[in-house]
Amino acid sequence: MFGLVVERYQLSEGRTIIGREDDEEPSDISLSGDDTISRRSISVDIVADEFGFDYIMKVLNASNPVLLNGKHVYIGEKVYLDFGDIITIGKTNLKFDNK
Repeated sequence: MFGLVVERYQLSEGRTIIGREDDEEPSDISLSGDDTISRRSISVDIVADEFGFDYIMKVLNASNPVLLNGKHVYIGEKVYLDFGDIITIGKTNLKFDNK
């Protein structure tokens, strides 16, 4: 099955948890339609600094690989995000942008 869904999610300063839709353990952004995503897969921290903001992704839990621009990011690992980055969790691609 192949599908294209375009949804936008606004992130706020602080931490946002992203994962599979789950009533018992909801994430701040809950993604539906992909059961290969863990319930609490990644977090994105937005931290103000003297030049603007840093965007930091951390893999919290992932049964399947989490990729950033095609490169594996491991559980517990933190990486800085740039606008245009593609985050793959499960079979779902998320584009990090400022639009």
